[in-house]
Amino acid sequence: MQDQQFEPERQIHWRMIRKEIPQNCRQLFLPLYLDHPTTIKLRSYGIFMGGISKVTDGFRITRTADFHVVIFTLDGEAVFQTGNGAETRVGPGMVTLIPGGLEHDYWPVPGNTWHFFWFHLVDMPIWNFLRSVKEQITGKFRAGEFLLQEMRGFVAEISAFCPDQNDREIPYFYVDSPLLHKSMTEFQLPTPHIVRKDSGIAELHAELIWRYLLRELRELAGVGESSSIESQKLDRLWEAVSQKPELPWTLPEMAAKMNMSVSSFLRFVRRIYDRTPLDIVVHIRMRKAAQLLLETELPVMTVAAQVGYKSTSCFVTVFRRNFNLTPLRYRKRNNCGS
Repeated sequence: MQDQQFEPERQIHWRMIRKEIPQNCRQLFLPLYLDHPTTIKLRSYGIFMGGISKVTDGFRITRTADFHVVIFTLDGEAVFQTGNGAETRVGPGMVTLIPGGLEHDYWPVPGNTWHFFWFHLVDMPIWNFLRSVKEQITGKFRAGEFLLQEMRGFVAEISAFCPDQNDREIPYFYVDSPLLHKSMTEFQLPTPHIVRKDSGIAELHAELIWRYLLRELRELAGVGESSSIESQKLDRLWEAVSQKPELPWTLPEMAAKMNMSVSSFLRFVRRIYDRTPLDIVVHIRMRKAAQLLLETELPVMTVAAQVGYKSTSCFVTVFRRNFNLTPLRYRKRNNCGS
């Protein structure tokens, strides 16, 4: 599972039918346009955009898009309407999934402030289970408050790591995003005073964002805990790989940790990710390598060894395949703390 290059012009399409965002609305967008391992991580999981919003009378969005829209209502009430005219009224504690390709329209119930957070998800293997969803679905969320905390923590950490990002350079599809630090003040998030070189906490926030989101959507879509026991074992396996990417991590060894035969393990992982287990090991190793390149001054040969590559040339080849840059060029271009 390679980190995907962020090229929304090629990956997604949408048609905005109606967009009304009054000036008194407040919005905080996750700065997923940053070229940093933590944002690359979230984009590689198909999280195209995300944010937190507080909107009032006059706010309304009507569009058709080929990405999935997920909205968690924290406070206030809102109305959702799909292309067939069916209306759904939602309140606090509700999560709404609008599958890709479905025309949708949503606005706050007049007279109240609608506080919600949201994600736009590109149709990628990790979200394959959503392909069977053809209509809007709404249900109670379980860990919405925890997910919100991780989003807030992610923004605080990543903004401190790259405080000099020029807002004028953000992509055109962030046209509705206020200046990041202004939004952080409005949502009572601490703004950075120093440049940080250690993005480990941001990495943890990013990991928890997609894990919480995956769990919520699997339950909402009626696929439960994804074979519960096996999925929990799989989560623990990937965590072990993340902790020690320098180990060989052969198929027989990983299958044994799952108490499966190699063939069963391969089928199980392919069903969930549409990738092989070794693809995912490479994905984890490349994330770790990118982090080491930005947060340390270790030579490329040492970075290669720490993520499981005895051959530096082999490591460089795999890294270039994932990031379209050599490790040294990646470090030079993206080291925000320089």
